[in-house]
Order: sequence, then C-alpha cells, then structure tokens
Amino acid sequence: LAAACVAGVSRAFTVGGAQAVAALAYGTATIPKVDKITGPGNAYVASAKKRVFGTVGIDMIAGPSEILVLADGSTPAEHFAVPRCDLHRRGASCHRPPAARDATARDHRQKPE
Repeated sequence: LAAACVAGVSRAFTVGGAQAVAALAYGTATIPKVDKITGPGNAYVASAKKRVFGTVGIDMIAGPSEILVLADGSTPAEHFAVPRCDLHRRGASCHRPPAARDATARDHRQKPE
C-alpha cells in the first residue's frame, strides 16, 4: 500500500477472483471501472483477464506456477510445505510433489487437501 500511495493511488479494493476482474473492467454500483488490472490468480482469473484485455489494461496473462522442492532426510517437512501452500490456492495444475532421495524425506511428503 505504501508503493500505491507513492504512485498516487487514491482508492484500493480488496476483491479477487474472475468476478473481480469483470467488476474492475466494467465497473459496478460500488466499484468504478479501472484503468489497469494487475496481480496473480488461478486459471479462471487468467481467462477473465484475457477476455477483458483491450477494454482495460492488464499486466499479463500468467500461466500456472511451477516449483520443485528438493529435500533430504534432514529437511523438516514444514520447510518444503510452505512454498507449496502458496501454490495450493492457485489450483491443481500447480501441484508438484517434492523430490526426495531417501525414505525419511519421502515419508514427510503430503498432498495438499
């Protein structure tokens, strides 16, 4: 928010999802039409941003995120679970199991729910 203030932003909206992209692109009774939509999202947000491109500026149409975590037996499970939890909210296409060399590390692998 500090960077937005420096850039001259006078209003911010805490909305998300494909429906928010539509609201920001076309405006609603409570959200005015904006000049540009930025930020990450899941496949639905990417699709929505693609559809409104030209009506409103967008930063980019992002694809799925990729991450590979390499772990050995000394790596606590929570150390490689944290980066994967961030990807969990973006959809199933982002999930990749951690790679492990030994049984101890493999036993700590868990799929996101």
